[in-house]
Amino acid sequence: MTGERLGKLVVELVPHWIACSEGKGNAALAIGGQAWPFLALRPPSPELKRFSAAIEEESSRWDRWLNEDVLPSVPSAIQEALAIQWLNVLAPSVNWPKVLAHATALSTRTFENSTIVTNLVISPGQGSVDITDPSLSKLTPTLGSSMQSFLRVDSELRVIAYEGIPWGDIRDAGDYKLYPEFLHPVNSILELDDVSVHHTGRGDLLVMKREGIRAARRKGQWRIYEPSTLRDVVADMLGSYQVATNVFEFLLDLSFRRRGALLIYDPSRSTLGHVVNGKSMVSPKAGSIDPFRALLRDAIANVSMGTANGLTGGKRLMMELASLDGAVIFDESQILAVGAMIGTHSQAGNHAGARTTAALSALAYGAYPIKVSADGDIELYFAQENPWGIEAGRPLSFL
Repeated sequence: MTGERLGKLVVELVPHWIACSEGKGNAALAIGGQAWPFLALRPPSPELKRFSAAIEEESSRWDRWLNEDVLPSVPSAIQEALAIQWLNVLAPSVNWPKVLAHATALSTRTFENSTIVTNLVISPGQGSVDITDPSLSKLTPTLGSSMQSFLRVDSELRVIAYEGIPWGDIRDAGDYKLYPEFLHPVNSILELDDVSVHHTGRGDLLVMKREGIRAARRKGQWRIYEPSTLRDVVADMLGSYQVATNVFEFLLDLSFRRRGALLIYDPSRSTLGHVVNGKSMVSPKAGSIDPFRALLRDAIANVSMGTANGLTGGKRLMMELASLDGAVIFDESQILAVGAMIGTHSQAGNHAGARTTAALSALAYGAYPIKVSADGDIELYFAQENPWGIEAGRPLSFL
């Protein structure tokens, strides 16, 4: 099909867009004069509509590059060009090719054998000194590298100010955050027209506006985000808006810390009868448990994924518990099991990873599994009954 390779590249960029067979899509991209169908899990926003229109203008040229197979790197180059189109929709005044070139240069350098970390806040106004000036390469690696410092720059990466964030300026996050916790200090000071760019110690590149993460490059792959839309898709998949809100924030933190985990949302408690290590049960009704697990139960007694701010005071504990071998099983009101081993369901199939097998087994038992890989990839699995008629067990992947 004409435009198929380009269409797949575009759809892979947007987590809530799904490639599908002909006749099953509810949306389409115009590529090379033809419609390439896909399944959009939510109606497109005005921003995504402008993004699609920008793609259509360049589609014939990009499609020709892909079909010529000149270099293996062409798909990656086109994906970055797509990301720039998205960033131009979000902040059209910013020189995004220059910003990404600077970030790529940082990713190839180290400072005292460590990856260079930097936080930039791009604001209206005009700066003076260009941070890409080679003569500054020895001066800038440590500036704006902590959770509470940043370089404020203009749209051409000229420095306006070097700033710190006092504790008193870090606002309350409210009911939920659509970005990982380590970015909260910077998010607290963002104005409506600001956009922040972060190069992390693991080599990730993140672009954030006040509403949350808008784009990310991780392991060389780009993803673009409408954070509230993606959260709402997760809510549709789990059947609970509040659980999705708490889970979404928790997943971002697990992912960016590169901690593998398996979370199982089990409102009907259908997996509990298939947990092979009964001592992992920590719910108040679990009966007799050993003294150490009793301590764990007391520590997370107030964690409630189905209530606003349900992770308050317990998120860091949950981060550590989720990193243990086995699954964290929970319902709306409480944590049910920690380090649970799920018996394999006959419909789970054969998979190389134990987490994947456990996740698909939990899905077959009637729960909602969410897997985070040690590389930071997040996968939610579509249940048998879902609003879009997508086959059960297919993953929704992001980050």
